[in-house]
Amino acid sequence: MDIYLKLPGHAGASVRRGYRHWLEVQQLLFDRPLLEKDAAAFTIFKTPDALSSVLMGLRRSGKAFSRVRVHQVEGSEALGRLRFDQVRVSGFTIDGAGDLAMECVQFSAKRWQPE
Repeated sequence: MDIYLKLPGHAGASVRRGYRHWLEVQQLLFDRPLLEKDAAAFTIFKTPDALSSVLMGLRRSGKAFSRVRVHQVEGSEALGRLRFDQVRVSGFTIDGAGDLAMECVQFSAKRWQPE
């Protein structure tokens, strides 16, 4: 299953049909809160790319994305669709070095809901 994030105002490197300029990530961790529209947190793991410095800068500044969309895609179907509102980068770490480096980016959102 492939996972993509749409970050408003920032183009990811994906060229997949329907997900052009989305950010492809290797893993998503999301513990669904009991109620929709509650505050939520999620974590992504991704390889370093052009958006790395943007995400680090947003972590430092505390600025929020108005909305972040996450799709889990199998074949040509989006099997899981989530929407997060007022999303801040709450953590950013890098594990490893060089070609083996993996970034762990944590987000916190004021609200979430399935799309």
